[in-house]
Amino acid sequence: MAYTFAGGYQGNGARMAHLEPLIQKYEISQAVVARLHALENCEVVILVDDSGSMNMPLQGTNETRWDEMRRVSQLNLFF
Repeated sequence: MAYTFAGGYQGNGARMAHLEPLIQKYEISQAVVARLHALENCEVVILVDDSGSMNMPLQGTNETRWDEMRRVSQLNLFF
C-alpha cells in the first residue's frame, strides 16, 4: 500500500484502504467520514499551548497534557 504525504495526491481507493482500519478501530461514523472528505484538500496546522500548565497531570491519570497532545496529534497524522 503506497502512502503519499506533504501535498501529494493519493487516489480515493488507496486513501480509503489506508483509512478503513482507523475508521473501524475508532468506530468513526459514516457521517463523520463524509465530513472528513471535505477536508482532504486542506492543509492542517496544529497549534499547541506551550504554557507551564501543559506539564500538569490529567485528572485521574499520571499523563500530562503534553502526553495527551502527542497521542491526539499522532492520530491526526493518519488522516
